[in-house]
Amino acid sequence: MTRPKVVFLENVQNLLSHDKQATFRTIIDTLDRQLDYHIIGVTYDEKGALKYDRASFLRNSRDFGIPQNRPRVFVVAFNRLYFGNHLSQLPTETPTNRSGAPIYNDLADVLDKDVEPRFFLSSKYLKTLEDHIVAQQKKGIWFWISNS
Repeated sequence: MTRPKVVFLENVQNLLSHDKQATFRTIIDTLDRQLDYHIIGVTYDEKGALKYDRASFLRNSRDFGIPQNRPRVFVVAFNRLYFGNHLSQLPTETPTNRSGAPIYNDLADVLDKDVEPRFFLSSKYLKTLEDHIVAQQKKGIWFWISNS
């Protein structure tokens, strides 16, 4: 119903091997052939068949300076009709950090400092969540909430 200019998909690592790779193949084929999106990391062989390395869609947060081991699949696709000839200027793979060098020195370097109040929980909503936790704990269901 809509034709976004850019599609960004993120999923678990298992997406690459699910159903003997059929699920991932279907996603790529649908985006490319049916919806006419240019997918970063996908080319064509001499017969016109889709060609890609599944591993090139896998990135891990730890490789980007995040203190977490979280491999995820990222698919980035651009609307061919909208971007036209500009697609040739796009990279051929999703970003990597092969050098291993930190991409920032401190998390504060990448966080917004001037954030509108609408992006924070209201005290009333926070109280509702806290009351819910207490009610669930009374039923024997426990939550662990970290303040850090």
